[in-house]
Amino acid sequence: MKLYVALLLILCTLLPGCSGDDPVQPEPIPSIPREIGSESVTPTSVTLTWKTPSEAMLQESGKSGNGILALAGYKLSYADTTITGINKAATSYTVTGLAPNTNYTFSLKALNSEGEESVAAIFSVATPPLPPPASPTNFRTVDIHATEIELAWTASTSASWSDFAGYILSYGAQDIELASTATSYTATGLAEGTLYTFALVARTADGRSSISVSTSATTHDNTPPPAPPSGLLATATSSTEIRLQWTASPDAGNSNFDKYELAYEPGGSSQPIAIGKEKTSYTVGELTAGTVYTFTLRARTTTGKASSDASISWAPARISPVIRLYGSKSTMGAGVDFEDNTGQIRVLTIADGGDWDLAFDDSEPMQPAIGSPAQTIYVDNSFTFPNGALARRTYVSTNRYSDITNLEDMGDPSPLFVDKIEQLQIINSNKGFAFVVQTEEGNYAKVLVLAKNGKVIQGSGNDTYIEVQISYQPTPNVPYAIIPSGKSRKAEPAATRQIRPSR
Repeated sequence: MKLYVALLLILCTLLPGCSGDDPVQPEPIPSIPREIGSESVTPTSVTLTWKTPSEAMLQESGKSGNGILALAGYKLSYADTTITGINKAATSYTVTGLAPNTNYTFSLKALNSEGEESVAAIFSVATPPLPPPASPTNFRTVDIHATEIELAWTASTSASWSDFAGYILSYGAQDIELASTATSYTATGLAEGTLYTFALVARTADGRSSISVSTSATTHDNTPPPAPPSGLLATATSSTEIRLQWTASPDAGNSNFDKYELAYEPGGSSQPIAIGKEKTSYTVGELTAGTVYTFTLRARTTTGKASSDASISWAPARISPVIRLYGSKSTMGAGVDFEDNTGQIRVLTIADGGDWDLAFDDSEPMQPAIGSPAQTIYVDNSFTFPNGALARRTYVSTNRYSDITNLEDMGDPSPLFVDKIEQLQIINSNKGFAFVVQTEEGNYAKVLVLAKNGKVIQGSGNDTYIEVQISYQPTPNVPYAIIPSGKSRKAEPAATRQIRPSR
């Protein structure tokens, strides 16, 4: 037994730490890694950097020793991932396989050889989103037809990406998905003569898109020009206005029919007046009394093709209020002066018959008439009124405008025509009628005789009357009228007039 104890004592003196004077020292714990940060951040990776723990901070709670020498490596944690085995000499580490556009918090700890950990160094960073694909380049039209446009482009430089999905081509209301290998496309079923704008973007599987590139082209227009409007009519509605009416172009219902265009001279705008395609009339204002205007109307398509022109010349005229002309037995006015010294229309009695331009004569009840004062019961065979005044001579047209209730309905396709007659028989009608007059001085007028309750002649007894409204052109020989047989429209001298048949 004594020998056994002696051997143990000898052995204890040979082993380090066995002596009570030299106890075994524990492994020190490293301090926290310093200045953790990031060197680069991509959508799927972060490169972290740090500095080695400070030697001055290595001593911990009664443990001694050189902490730097005790550093054995690092442990990195983030999300649900822990990475060990990072070399003690490392001062950076790249984490890969991250999700784009995501916030991450990284925890880095220093380890000693026994796996004991330092306090964690914390660093947070957000990965950026993935970049959009590059735009295709050299986007262009290659060939253009009436209903087709061929397009081409140079592929996006991102076409090699694993998530590159192709292109989207947009025009009108269409969005067309194209393959990743596509570098051309032909748009079909287009409208002729129409401007199209095409937009092209590259795209990825997760919906990222490049900046759009675009190009425009107009398809060829092989359609014929539209048919012109027809039946262009004109009528003066005031001394400064002319109303035009027409029959719509046969092509007005076509999808490419755009509008009518109206131009006039003198004094018209340099740009024609645009009139809606559904319209068949238009009133031109701010005109000058006595001026003959030439109006030109055409149809136009959406592609700019114009029809041939429809034209008419006309002049504005004065419009009178409705006035009454009384019969031969009345003491009230039977005749009308189209224009007095003040430019106004006036109804006159026989005492001023020499100023009449038009008169109502119902002295023959079965054949009441309206027309030249020289052909009425009020003058003798010398065309003289009882007061000695010579009656004016007026020509009227045999052509009646039937079923007329408004002077504005009296559109004309050509200059006024006045026959070489002086009176027009009045007939009853459900609606009024109208006719054209030329005065002795060469002035033109349209006269509307109104009807009420199916009768033209109104009133009873000695006070029968007709109601008329007059559109009067105060400038002689305007608008230019058709002159029968090439003769002058100037009135014949009184001495050559045919004597009115006695009554």
